[in-house]
Amino acid sequence: MSTLKTVLQEAFKDLRINPELFSQIHRYSMAFVNRNDDHIRFFGGNLLGVYPVRFKSSDKNEWLDDILNIDESDTREAVLRLPSIKENWIRATDVMNLSCLYLVHAIKVIYQSKLAPAERERAMVDVLMVLHYKFFGSILAHYFKYPADEATALATYAALSKKFAIKQYGNWYAVLENRCKDIVAENSIHFETIERFDDDEAIIYMITDTQGRLKSIVKKIWAVFEIVRQQNAKILTAGGTIELDGKTIVRDVSRMYTPYRRYLNEIVAERKRFVKPELVEVIGSAMHTMPEKLLTDTLNYMVDHYQDKRVVALLDETMLHAFDYLSNDRRAQERMNDIGALISKLRALYMASRSTDPALMRMRTLGEALVHDAVVGRSAAVVASVRTGLLLYIVLRTFTMKHYG
Repeated sequence: MSTLKTVLQEAFKDLRINPELFSQIHRYSMAFVNRNDDHIRFFGGNLLGVYPVRFKSSDKNEWLDDILNIDESDTREAVLRLPSIKENWIRATDVMNLSCLYLVHAIKVIYQSKLAPAERERAMVDVLMVLHYKFFGSILAHYFKYPADEATALATYAALSKKFAIKQYGNWYAVLENRCKDIVAENSIHFETIERFDDDEAIIYMITDTQGRLKSIVKKIWAVFEIVRQQNAKILTAGGTIELDGKTIVRDVSRMYTPYRRYLNEIVAERKRFVKPELVEVIGSAMHTMPEKLLTDTLNYMVDHYQDKRVVALLDETMLHAFDYLSNDRRAQERMNDIGALISKLRALYMASRSTDPALMRMRTLGEALVHDAVVGRSAAVVASVRTGLLLYIVLRTFTMKHYG
């Protein structure tokens, strides 16, 4: 009786499965990752939706025609004739999907003893990476029909816990690679399917499970993205009447630093000028875990101790960091009049768990020390949220100089 295995064996009968093929597949995989700037930035980064990644029909054709030399039409017709397959099973009848799984099986069987385990795993993972590119491109196109706002994506990443794979592995290439390694591991739920490849139902489940797990990764982050986007809308609502001095700052960043620094050190000594409730509300909308009262208490503490060296140092470090960021990020300069975008981007920078920026480390240390003194007895999580809110407030209050005078 015909099965998926016999159909694919027939389709693959003329293909030489050897190290030369493995090298060709690896080059194909790397060419996809490095296709353009968007692909490079996506796979080497941790943001979702900002850089479009698409698996094209030409990619599929190159895989089936140039690398595997498989007749897609004949193979699909043979698959559809199988009693175990239904015509409306789109992913289960996709020849490229099936070819990837069969090739992983063939590599496993043929090179069980011919290759070192690590080399055999590399070959199987390269094939599965190709399948993941195909699935991932389709999933991203569904959830992000248009490029996402970078500031919102950065804030989304900052809001993710260590439970998310992207937080564990640091970039999307590593996430997909580790997903593929899990699939071919000896403790994988698909190990027997890869080893034997004689159960059509298990093969179909392997396809749907692989696609479903990727979709779950994207869907969960997209849910956080939507929450962050709604919070940003609240920021814009809260700050709708506040003007940023964006054009003035962008026109000459280096020249404007001194007057803004002088202004900040002047107003910190005057409570009514430094502490603005509406700006505290803007920061509170951005930092929903931060009690606004505690930020106000910290600001008042700074006014009461404005001559404290830590206060002076924190103001200077925060402003230097902000101006340095603006000097080196053209997109940030273009959004300088957008309160929501500015706060979202800076919030992500301030909360980034893996940051090694010395200036940011000093800002965190100084800010945390002041918050500890201002709001005694609070938990580490609360102190951290107020510290981030404090840094954001300093930047926002400074860049509204012309609005408040």
